[in-house]
Amino acid sequence: MTDLELFIQSHRRRPISATDWSKRKEKWLNELGMLLSGIQEKLVSAGVPSADIHSTENSLNEEYLGQYDAPGLVIHIGGNEVVFKPKGSRVMGAFGRVDVLGPRGRARLIADVEEGDSSDEPLDREWQWYVYPEHGRKGHFLFDEDSLVPLLEIVLG
Repeated sequence: MTDLELFIQSHRRRPISATDWSKRKEKWLNELGMLLSGIQEKLVSAGVPSADIHSTENSLNEEYLGQYDAPGLVIHIGGNEVVFKPKGSRVMGAFGRVDVLGPRGRARLIADVEEGDSSDEPLDREWQWYVYPEHGRKGHFLFDEDSLVPLLEIVLG
């Protein structure tokens, strides 16, 4: 038997990994909700009046996930508005995306699995969020309790 034939046979015997799309959507919405509530809590504790933070519902329609509503935020800081708008869970190379829009810039929050987590199933792993500034800006960084200020600096200037 040739190497190619052995390779093909070995792959035919492997079990097909099927994605549980309802579980994926549930995980995405839970992670998104925790992200946004954490941002809201940090802003309120930093002095942003809760009346200046508005929850939104965004209608998304994704292949395999169907049509559904996902939470977002609109925040008023001074005379400026910052929008956290979910774009979806089906993102190439990641598990979700939220666009952050402000008067002076844009950034994307991208969900990925936590580094070093060795669980086989991505939906069982812990997710982390990363900030990717708009085109023309260099670098990305982990979104954690200390990185809300750099994110707001990107979109508010």
